[in-house]
Amino acid sequence: MGYAHLAREERYYICQAVKSGTSLRAIAKAIGRSVSTVRNTGARGYRYRQAHKRSQKRQTIKGKKRIGLEVWTYVEQCLHQDFSPEQISGVLKRKGFALSHEWIYQYILSDKRRGGTLHSHLRCQRKRKRRYGKP
Repeated sequence: MGYAHLAREERYYICQAVKSGTSLRAIAKAIGRSVSTVRNTGARGYRYRQAHKRSQKRQTIKGKKRIGLEVWTYVEQCLHQDFSPEQISGVLKRKGFALSHEWIYQYILSDKRRGGTLHSHLRCQRKRKRRYGKP
């Protein structure tokens, strides 16, 4: 079963049912959700309106994490000057951009797959992650 966020009506129902003393299992069965979802949501002092507004705000913020072309150009310039991804990430953090070194490594790997040469500027070649278990 896939994950779906709680609707405002579900939050309201949980809030009212918890106040009236209904058991968590009965609430979960009524709305078709897991008991743990109801338990985590129906905490003491729960305010469904505020919770719903916060969840919507988090959803809108989620889409704003795009890194612009000028940042990637700067990253490429630094890599050509043989900076490490950790150093580049630190410099960008001081300038107000949140870009992790892992993201830079992923960018370098995708560049390598496209036939680029950014990987040759790394000080150490990274080991491939070995996957264990069945595919």
